[in-house]
Amino acid sequence: MVHRHNIESPEVAFQIEAALIDAYPGLLNRAAGHGSGDYGCRHIDQIIAEYSVAPFEIVEPLILIAINRSYEDEGKDVYDAVRGCWRIRKERAEKNDLVLAHRRGLVVGAFRPAAWLPASRQNFPWLSEDIPTRIGFVGREADPSILARYNGKRVPDRFRTKGAANPVRFVQPGQ
Repeated sequence: MVHRHNIESPEVAFQIEAALIDAYPGLLNRAAGHGSGDYGCRHIDQIIAEYSVAPFEIVEPLILIAINRSYEDEGKDVYDAVRGCWRIRKERAEKNDLVLAHRRGLVVGAFRPAAWLPASRQNFPWLSEDIPTRIGFVGREADPSILARYNGKRVPDRFRTKGAANPVRFVQPGQ
């Protein structure tokens, strides 16, 4: 069966693909469709709640990480889902003292990294093998004033590009 033909652009094709993957849960795809984590199937109440929340304001440089798959599919808590392991440069990560975890555009955790470490089984016990091209962090939850500023707030739309494959965004005040 053809669900759609004469598709206008690759972007529209990816949206259709994602919708069909979401609609047919028995498919054997290894990955969800493009944008499914942010724009996929949800109950209408969840969508209304997401868009009615005010976006946060950026007051310091931070790293924004979408934890949709690592949190939902792998069953990790928010801290373990956000702390590793990412394809980012250590030098760039170390310039940021705050990491925000978000699910479907809502901030669910704020953490202060103490150290950025190689993605090894020693540093991240859930890994099945070392991943030399990735890093993660160890740290602590941010202070209550920072949690109050960010947790439960919506990620500003300008940092949620539709179809973006990279879950990591580096954000600066005034950006």
